[in-house]
Order: sequence, then structure tokens, then C-alpha cells
Amino acid sequence: MRMRTLLRTLLRSGRLPSGFSRACAPLLLLAGAAAAPAAAAPSFLVVLTDDMRRVDLAYMPHVQALLGEGGATFDAFLASLPLCCPARVTLLRGQYAHNTGVHTNSPPAGGFETAYARGLEKATFATALQRAGYVTGYFGKYLNGYPGPGGGAAYVPPGWSTFLVPVSGEPYAGYDYVLMEEVSPEFPGARFPVPYGRTADDYATDVFAAKTADFIANAVAEGMPFLAFLSTYAPHFPATPAPRHRSLFEELAIPRAPSFGEFDVSDKPRHVSRLPAMRARFALRLEKKHRQRVRSLQAVDEAVAMLVGRLATLGRLDETYVLFTSDNGFHLGDHRMGWGKQSPYETDVNVPFLVRGPGVPPGATVGALAGNTDLAPTLVDLAGAELPYDPDGRSLRPWLHGELGGGAGGAARDGGDAWRQAFLLEHWRGTSRHDRFGKTRIPGYRGLRTRRHTYVEYDTGERELYDLAVDPHQLENSIAAADPALVSALSRRVAALRTCAGARCRALEDMPLPSSDAAATADAERLHSAARHP
Repeated sequence: MRMRTLLRTLLRSGRLPSGFSRACAPLLLLAGAAAAPAAAAPSFLVVLTDDMRRVDLAYMPHVQALLGEGGATFDAFLASLPLCCPARVTLLRGQYAHNTGVHTNSPPAGGFETAYARGLEKATFATALQRAGYVTGYFGKYLNGYPGPGGGAAYVPPGWSTFLVPVSGEPYAGYDYVLMEEVSPEFPGARFPVPYGRTADDYATDVFAAKTADFIANAVAEGMPFLAFLSTYAPHFPATPAPRHRSLFEELAIPRAPSFGEFDVSDKPRHVSRLPAMRARFALRLEKKHRQRVRSLQAVDEAVAMLVGRLATLGRLDETYVLFTSDNGFHLGDHRMGWGKQSPYETDVNVPFLVRGPGVPPGATVGALAGNTDLAPTLVDLAGAELPYDPDGRSLRPWLHGELGGGAGGAARDGGDAWRQAFLLEHWRGTSRHDRFGKTRIPGYRGLRTRRHTYVEYDTGERELYDLAVDPHQLENSIAAADPALVSALSRRVAALRTCAGARCRALEDMPLPSSDAAATADAERLHSAARHP
């Protein structure tokens, strides 16, 4: 009902974008009913944002209505390494960064160049779906450093039938970029550089959304199942909004959670505890950045509405999974840090993830631990395809089809002992500048996000432990007062997961965590046995 009310409000207010057909609004008002799984192969539309915070969903009414009210919202969808390129490779392959070898945004252990050199693009969810008969299209930001060495601007990664990604220019700013496109019927398959300038029609989010819509229409006309992947640069800085959104949110205040400018950081690791108290002038600066980010997301929100409307008009909405997420989260003043990512805190690792589609209960809330290692296995499973390797992640089909709880309008469920108990967090210290001073870098770390706790071990020897049930904003580092049995068990689990691969990752993630000394001893024996008999 909330979805229908919000849609009617949007219709009356005129906020529906021009690409959204009012004629399809009645179809969307009926979309709250769960669609039966389609007999034919389902299609997929994936929308990926860049550096989006979970709290930013509050400013995206179309996403909330069409995907949240019309599908499932995951409360704990985690980016195992909250940084652009490593996270994007993990999404493509379903593997933790310690298995992809892409740890940062640039060589020698990161960026497109590393992914290309390691042959990671040769087997992804895109190649799997293409082999299964899907037509596939990628639009927008790809991997940091693309095109780079390995084929230059003409290079198209395996698995993509259509690949429209900027090869030069300033796409982060929304304008002045170049795409390689098929522009002449006389040369089918040949791609030529097409420059985009600084007019309103050149705005990157709108261009990529329009090309995604055209790709979908062509696939439907050809009777082909499709995978359309729209990857926006928003709200990554400079977070340039579309001209029509520049004057919005002039008085918008930044969300001031208890972690914003945290009063006492003395219990945190040195890279945080040494930060000075936040001054009012800097808080205002963060607020301006927040407004700009929110403005830039309005075109993304409109793009989702336009594409869902196009699917409805084409008669393909009920057989298409629409997935929305971000590569990583972002902090804006949390724990006294300025703006950035890569920290193990919830602001950075817990990202939006919403799905609507065949069999997905409308209005469902899923509290289970899920993450970016799960996207590839999920898409491949739903498509009836196969990956040529064993991914670290798992399919979320049981949650999407209500097999483990989280039905329509129900309270969030986490699956209890029948689902993942822990998810690995990892970070290699590279060239990141995570705060406003540019002097402090987040040390390397390995950690866990469990159903209840966040536990982190830094390369410096420092540790953090937060009980999210009583401290969701991660204000009190309880490592000093924690039960030694719990800390020991968490540390052993980190040690085991940091080198895991494939089925072993999933087995380790599924092992219950102990709550007593006796259970801790049994847990240690289980891990020792698993090490001897993988």
C-alpha cells in the first residue's frame, strides 16, 4: 500500500521524469503483487551507483517505491573491501579481494590493469549469462583505470555484447567524455570515438540511462533475454548534478547520527583517535558536499523510474529482475573522519541493495548477512547459468523467493543458524586519503561483520569490537572489556577466512560463533579439523 500511495503522490506532484510513461503507472500500481516466476528465462537490469551511502536512499523516492515497496530490501548487504575497483571486481566474479588479487584502484595490486593482467574478466557473471544465450550490455563506469594497457580504447571485456564506457575525458564531472560507439551501418561491429560535450543533453547519467533503455528495447524486439548493467558515476565527487537539479535541496541538512563528529574517539585506533574535534565550519562544508551528492542522485532516481516504466511498456517488467546497489559506502564526518571510504565502519561497508522481480515478495525486508560476493552467484543462479569456477559467495535466491523468511511486509529475518554467520572485511593499505587532512591513512585490516558484531584486526596490532545490537553507530569499542572466548573465536575465524576460497569460504562463514568457553574450545577444534580436511 505504501508503494501505491507514494506513486500516486509522485503522479500528482509531477515528479515523474519525462522518460517515465504515465500510461504505465496503473501497471506499476499493481506491481505490489508478487509476480509468479516466469516460465521463460528472466532478464536482468542492474543499477550500480558509486560511493552511495545507505542513508541516501531517503532522497530517492522512485527507488524506494518501485524497488523497495515493489521488492526486497536487504538491511545488511556488505562491501567486503569498501573501495571502488576491488569492490567492482568482487561484484563481477563473486570472490573476495584476496582471491581476485585486486586490492586497490591502481597497479601493481589494483585497477583495471591488474584485473586485465590476471585474466579476471574472462570469467564473470556476464560471460556466464552470454554463454547461456543472453544479450548483455554495460553502460557507464567500469573499472578504475580503464581502458589502460591491454587493448586501449577499442578493448571490450569478454561477456559484453554492448559496452559503452568512457575511454577518456572527465566522466566523473558528468561532461566532456568520449564513448566508443557503433555509429555507421556501413561498418557493423566497428566502434568509433564519439565525444560528448557540456550541454544538458550530454549529462552522463542521462546519456547512459537512455542508452540502457535503447539496449533493452532492442533486446525485447529481438526476443532475447537480456542483462543490462547501468553503472553511474553519481554520487562520486565532484557529484555534478543534472542542470534541472542544481537548485534542489538548498536547505538540506546532513544526517547527524551519533557518530557524526563523534564526541569521544579515545577508544578507537590511533588513525581515528588522534583526529581533532570537528569544527562548525567543517561541518558546514560536509553539509554542502552532502547536498551536492544528493542532487547528483536525482538523475539516478529518475533513471530507475524511466527504465522500470520502459520495462512495463514493453511488457517485460514481470519477468525482469531489477537490482540496485553501490560499489561501496561512504563516510561524511562519521567518527570525526572527513569524507571517504575504506573504513570497516557501517557507513562504508553496509551498502544499499534492493531487488524486485519474478517471485520476489513486495515490501520484503531481509536482515540476513549478504554481500558483494553474492551478486554474481545470484545472477547466474536465477538465469540458470553456471560459472566455470567456484565463487566465494552464494546465491540469494532463497531470500528473493521468500524461502527463508522475509515475506511481504514482514519483519526482517536473518535466517538464524541456517544462513551465513560471518562476512569477511579486508583492506590493504594503499594510497588512500581517508580524511580531510590528507595525513592519515586507514591501516590495512582484516575483520568480520557477524549478525551481531563488527570485529577488526589492524596491521598496527590495534583491534576494534562493536556490539551492533546495542551500539549500531559503533561508538564504544568494547575490545578491552569483551569476553576473551568471543574475541578468540572471532580472531580464529578471521585467520581462517582471510585465505579461504570457494566452498571453504562458505563453510567457514556458516559455522556458528561460540558464546561460551566450552563452545570456543569446540569452535577451535572444528576450525582445526576443517584445516586438515578442507
